[in-house]
Amino acid sequence: MAESAAHLVDEVFPRVGVRQWVLSFPMPLRFILAQNSGFQARCLTIVHRAITTYFQKKAKQQGLRAPIQPGAVTLIQRFGGSLNLNVHYHMLFLEGGYYQTRKGPKFWRNGSPSDEDIQALVFTIAKRVIRFFRKKGYFQDDMDTAVPEKDLAQETLMPEIQAASIQSRIALGERKGGHVRRLGAIDRLQVKRTSRLCAQVAGFSLHAAVYCKPWERGKLEMLCRYITRPAVAEERLELQPSGDILLRLKAPYSDGTRHLLFSGVEFVEKLAALIPPARIHLTRFFGCLAPHARIRAQIVPQPSLANALASKCGKLPETTPARPSRVQRWAELLARVFGLDLKKCAECGGPLKIVSAILEPFAIQSILTYLGLPDKPPELMPAQIPEQHQFA
Repeated sequence: MAESAAHLVDEVFPRVGVRQWVLSFPMPLRFILAQNSGFQARCLTIVHRAITTYFQKKAKQQGLRAPIQPGAVTLIQRFGGSLNLNVHYHMLFLEGGYYQTRKGPKFWRNGSPSDEDIQALVFTIAKRVIRFFRKKGYFQDDMDTAVPEKDLAQETLMPEIQAASIQSRIALGERKGGHVRRLGAIDRLQVKRTSRLCAQVAGFSLHAAVYCKPWERGKLEMLCRYITRPAVAEERLELQPSGDILLRLKAPYSDGTRHLLFSGVEFVEKLAALIPPARIHLTRFFGCLAPHARIRAQIVPQPSLANALASKCGKLPETTPARPSRVQRWAELLARVFGLDLKKCAECGGPLKIVSAILEPFAIQSILTYLGLPDKPPELMPAQIPEQHQFA
């Protein structure tokens, strides 16, 4: 997570404004998108084109005649806050686009969209996505179909697990078909504004209120960490004496639910539903940030310049060498994420340097004994046989 975010900030995003666009889908579509990677890519193309057209129209309205080329980095997330299967897009779009001049590419800034723009966009996206799926034979009669029967008619267990995960139900065990246990409390194609720069229609929801200014690189890196985070944080999990697993929600439900309770099999079932199919790229680059874009090399920051700027901002030690490789050392990641500079003394703040490398076992044992530290590694314990679950 931290390494991917550092790569995006240092070597991908130019120093311009970046806005996060989050699109979520109705439940029937989540099941189809989770099963079919081709539909995932096609829907993402539809969304990218809709937002690109919005930028191009804004540029023409402001008198810019040259065609602009927006750019975006999209991460396809498959999980929701309650460990449920929820395929949605986190798109980090440049706040505008680049157009060609005699001196090279120049950035045109779009400015913040209005609530009316978001409502028009979510309506356009919903209409085009529904039209695409109807051409593929889905939702001919009703958009509110729970799960398409032709996708459930497979001789595998995974579609049933994923369908139950989308609906927050249990697919296996004694509680099959029941809702996930809660603790703490027992108009169709009508565009609705839910909050600032957020609107929904027919189960589609588009949110674009999070914006990073060109000089807010630290905020942008935190946003990149957020979209590349794993499905669940260990701090939110708690093992109960009964063997059940308690999941603390990030935000309580409207009925007051603050925790979800899973048995061991139920918890593994929910994790299994979140595993993406093999050979699918969940991070996509679009427009001028695409790998083969002509102007990409001219607009992305150079590694040496990125590291120099990070050092001046206190993100990295000044002695950190510039490397074009994406791989970063642990010391660099600790400095970026937690502000821990392992090359400086914690007491005086002076620089630390390697004095010598001690390789002789006798010398190592003597030094550890003098410092009162154990000179032998702990003994290896035999693995314990776990309790086996009985499956039908």
